Parts: sequence; C-alpha cells; structure tokens
Amino acid sequence: MAPDADYIARLDRMATEMRLAAPRPVKLAMRGACKVSYRGVSLKKKATPVRYVFGTAEFTPEGIESAKDLSQCLKSVKPAAITLIGHADPIGTAAANRTLSVARAKALANYLVAEGYQGAWQVVGKGEDDPFKPDDASAYDEETLNQLNRRVEVDLEQ
Repeated sequence: MAPDADYIARLDRMATEMRLAAPRPVKLAMRGACKVSYRGVSLKKKATPVRYVFGTAEFTPEGIESAKDLSQCLKSVKPAAITLIGHADPIGTAAANRTLSVARAKALANYLVAEGYQGAWQVVGKGEDDPFKPDDASAYDEETLNQLNRRVEVDLEQ
C-alpha cells in the first residue's frame, strides 16, 4: 500500500528540517530533494539551506554551495515561475528582519538568474513572522533554531 499524501508531506518536511539544520550543505540532487512530486503527491515548496553572513544578504561559502545546488535543481525541474520567500530569525527588529528577508531572497534570485534560470520570479519577505517549526524543538540549541529560521523557501509553479 502506497503512503498517503499527508505522510509524504511529513517526510518531506522532516527531510527539509535535516537539510536546514545540517552543519554542511546536503546536496539536494543527491538526496532526491529536487523532486517536486512523489507518487503523484505534489510538493511545490522547498526550503533551501542557503546560508548568509549574519545580518547581511551575502552568501557564506556554504551558502554559495547550496545556491549552486538549487540552481542545478531548477535546471532539471524547469519550473515556469518561482517565488522566493525569505525568512529571518528573531534577532533584531521586526522591520529590519523583514527588509533582510527580502534582500536575501533577492540575492538568491539574482544568483539563480546569473546561473541561467530563465523563468519568471518574484520575492516575498516574511521576516520573523513565519518561523520554521521543527518536529522537536527541544532537540536543538538556540543557535540551530535561529539557523532553521534563516531560510529562503522556493515555491515552484509548473
């Protein structure tokens, strides 16, 4: 018997949590995270483990690795359009975090376009308003929880 849609979505969310919390980037293509459909269940939103220098929209060396990996995924999936949704941790003011989340999403969009993404794109900044909810928050220290919140989600439109 095949797993149902809720089970597949939960597994995808757990895999996302592990990628975001990993100390080093986990290649999306290597682990099947480029897939946008599993057994007919559409999973169009992916959180990327692109890391940024604290308080800036500049990629860390690990962030560049993850951005390259995302670029390769988009080349294989070829979505017609993407929405990049930036998020931030709760350190700083809400207004500054919203501005930073937009800047990070734009930085990733500019990188993806420079790497050859040809579809339409838009950015949205959520700031600290939509924190990542791990399966078990007690399993992480505060810095790791903040890292889970510093993310850009990619919403794919096929």
